[in-house]
Amino acid sequence: MTETDWLLLGDITSVHGIKGGLKVRCNSNNLNVFGKLKSIRLKKKGVETDHQISSLRIDRNFLIVTLTDVNDRNTAESLVGSQFLAVKQETAKLPKDEWWIKDLIGLSVFSADGKLIGTVSDIITSAQDLLEITPADKSKKETILVPLVKELVPVVDMQAKRIEIADLPGLLDDN
Repeated sequence: MTETDWLLLGDITSVHGIKGGLKVRCNSNNLNVFGKLKSIRLKKKGVETDHQISSLRIDRNFLIVTLTDVNDRNTAESLVGSQFLAVKQETAKLPKDEWWIKDLIGLSVFSADGKLIGTVSDIITSAQDLLEITPADKSKKETILVPLVKELVPVVDMQAKRIEIADLPGLLDDN
């Protein structure tokens, strides 16, 4: 399996209960795609460990996961702060008009009138996900940040490897 087969699904934020449950904040608002996971990889401070899932359920906007080899709160606490990864093929198929954030990196970004703006170089995940765009115009040193919302990013065409962003005053103006 290659590194590109693994998807970063979220982060372990805390423990859940006394038997080693883990609370995972996910990078997706569609937690149902994680319901059939059987194994995961945790990554913390450069160390990766593989685990089998014994149970997984959705609780509000979090996943509550128990692992076969984590049976107590102390062991679970040592995993808080770990990245939670899964093999892409083990996740449920995404509905139309949904995509994995990792798949957006490298896509070309165009304005509504067809002008090449640049390439998605990263996704900044926080309260509001942002596309970080490296400008096609090499004279521009600053990356462009665009909130990843339908009103500003109306077109994400994964087959054409193309994103279209709205032409709103101030959105693409020089810094």
